[in-house]
Amino acid sequence: MSTPPPAGRATMTFTGLSGYLSCARAWPVANNAATAHVRREKLRREYMERLLDGMLEHQQFLCRQVPVTLSLLPEFGRMQSLPIPAYIMKFRPSLLAAALTLMAALPAFAGLREGAAAYEAKDYGTARAELEPLARSGDPQAMYFMGVMLIDGLGVTANLAEGIRFLKLSAEQGNRDGENALGYSYMTGEGVPRDYGLALSWLNRASARGSAKANVNLASMYIDGVGVPVDLARAAELNRKSAELGYAPSMNNLAYAYEFGRGVPADTAQALAWYRKSAELGNADAEFELFRRYYYGRSVPKDAGAAIGWLRKGAAHGNAAAQYNWGSVLVNGDDGVQKDLAAGTEWMLRSARQGYTTAESYVGNAYMRGYGVRQDPAEAINWLTKAANKGDKEAQEDLGLMYMRGDSGVQDPAESARWYTKAAEQGMTRAQVNLGIAYRTGAGVPKDGAKAMQWASRAAEAGNLNAIFNVANMLEVGDAVPANAERAATGYLKAANAGHLEAMLKLSLMYRAGRGVTRNDAQYIYWLTRAGEGGHPGAQERLVEVYRTGDAVLPDPAKVQYWKKLAGLEESKGASQFAPQPADRETINLNRSGNDRAPSRSNPFGN
Repeated sequence: MSTPPPAGRATMTFTGLSGYLSCARAWPVANNAATAHVRREKLRREYMERLLDGMLEHQQFLCRQVPVTLSLLPEFGRMQSLPIPAYIMKFRPSLLAAALTLMAALPAFAGLREGAAAYEAKDYGTARAELEPLARSGDPQAMYFMGVMLIDGLGVTANLAEGIRFLKLSAEQGNRDGENALGYSYMTGEGVPRDYGLALSWLNRASARGSAKANVNLASMYIDGVGVPVDLARAAELNRKSAELGYAPSMNNLAYAYEFGRGVPADTAQALAWYRKSAELGNADAEFELFRRYYYGRSVPKDAGAAIGWLRKGAAHGNAAAQYNWGSVLVNGDDGVQKDLAAGTEWMLRSARQGYTTAESYVGNAYMRGYGVRQDPAEAINWLTKAANKGDKEAQEDLGLMYMRGDSGVQDPAESARWYTKAAEQGMTRAQVNLGIAYRTGAGVPKDGAKAMQWASRAAEAGNLNAIFNVANMLEVGDAVPANAERAATGYLKAANAGHLEAMLKLSLMYRAGRGVTRNDAQYIYWLTRAGEGGHPGAQERLVEVYRTGDAVLPDPAKVQYWKKLAGLEESKGASQFAPQPADRETINLNRSGNDRAPSRSNPFGN
């Protein structure tokens, strides 16, 4: 069962005080001076009331602002003559003083608002220019932003110690974003020694101040039992608290809780409702979940159009699984979407850059084959290694093939065998075939006939034709096992009936010699002809000699010319070989239902 990741340090859309400052706009102008005066006075009165309303909510924050000479505020002189509403007189003088301080500090707040907006737009250069001076002058919200930017290296050189220092200063002033970020750092041990007690302390403070992200981080601790006993009900309660505040990731988490009955009674209708609310607010994970529901008809009627619509949104909003699956749709031209190999591969790359393992494997194979991208062995090995190190069996098999062939310029049989072993142990039959060949020939591993037969037999049992042929060939020549012509002929017949050309040729020769089967010239010619018609150059060359010399048939000059012509046309296929048959990876199956590359549910919790 999945566990929600912590919400992390990143800020929510910055509103808070900046919302109250939105009225700092140009004074209205009117042709009629009297009308303009009335409008100005009304706006000023509204302005003062909104400032004071905001003060009630942010009193502690306001009282910490660095005083600025009131004369610096051009409008202050005009506002001194403003009639003060009666209810304001009920406030303590300190409250009024704080309000006046806020008015004086408007230029700083404007910088904070612009810096926060730049941060959210990922314009970190502008964000730093606006926020760093404010942070160094003691603004707690600016210190929070600078702390995160320094820790993550956003617009600045990463500096964990300095980032943590800013977060502590912000948190110690009661800034909920700073408290949440500091708690997250203690929870993860990023920049500070991991300390679940301090993590809980700071996250609880932020939660008490209404931080939705702190609620998500706390919920993750209760789900995992990190620093606290496992308490799914408490986790669901925290996610509900944030969901009801309108925080989309918490809505998605709450939906997941309802879907699987984690801390709340399982309720399909509630799950769908919360997924939808979250998706409508642009949560990428919820959008991907709605894609899955509409695509497979889970709790909703199947609707491919609606499914693709949600999939595209989830991909655009950054869900790695959605990006992979949208890329798959484009690569294949599925579900009424026009095929676009280049665009599909680009979406796969976006997913891979987020560390989505299946996408890394696909992209690596695409670079290996030059499918949708330029062929680039170095890039192929880079992406395949990322996926293979995370256990992706297809990537492991591809790496085995690349190192076996020397695609990067140098063959490395030992590295090839290492990756083939990993893939073979996960049931990849092509890897089992080639690992069997490696043990049979001593390529990258010590020669070991028993292991060669073991891996070839495992692949043969899974129906791999090359493996069936290799087992038959080992039985025919007595390689690692006692020779057994009858069992060899049976294996060749099985592979030949399934269309294996080399098996057809070998079987024909056994019928000609009467090894393992009763000699039968008709069967000899039949299987030899089948192999030749299938394009086997060795069989075609032998048929030329058969009809030229009258070997088991009457000489036939016309057929000699026929098979000569075919053999000449097929020269590019190379000479006949009776060596063990390696199994190359031929195609990438992007079927989204029923195989390794099917859409898989990403982590159901927001990042």
